[in-house]
Amino acid sequence: MYLKASDEHDHHSVVLRQAETPGMDYYGFKVDSKATLDELAKAVSGFGCKVESIPAGEHRATGERVRFPAPTGHHIELYAEKKQVGNGIPLRNPDPWPEGLKGMAGMARRIASFPLLFTTVAPVAVKRALPVGAPLSSRNPASHFMNSRQPSGVK
Repeated sequence: MYLKASDEHDHHSVVLRQAETPGMDYYGFKVDSKATLDELAKAVSGFGCKVESIPAGEHRATGERVRFPAPTGHHIELYAEKKQVGNGIPLRNPDPWPEGLKGMAGMARRIASFPLLFTTVAPVAVKRALPVGAPLSSRNPASHFMNSRQPSGVK
């Protein structure tokens, strides 16, 4: 059974299989390219570890992998290619101030980390006399904090 978390773009990150005893077959790590995979396989082999090549397709939607033993007896597998199936969430974070919003949506944002924001940003803002934001009420939870948009170029 191939599983992935809701925020992952790869086809899967966990493979479950039926076995006679509980346990884990290996830890797998994705590397950035085939060149890096080849370089790491050579380096691990140079340390004296036995490196095994596993062909693409042995796991669904996964490219070639290399496997080697860790000193603990576990196995480590590295791979560079896995089919991207997406999840509906973009690969990059959206602009914090999307253009074209109307009403309150265009004027303010609620921030869930008010204490952190207040202690790290507010003293700088007060020193420079810039209105970064204000609590909406003294009785609201910490997540009710209005962040005001500043003109571009303000540092």
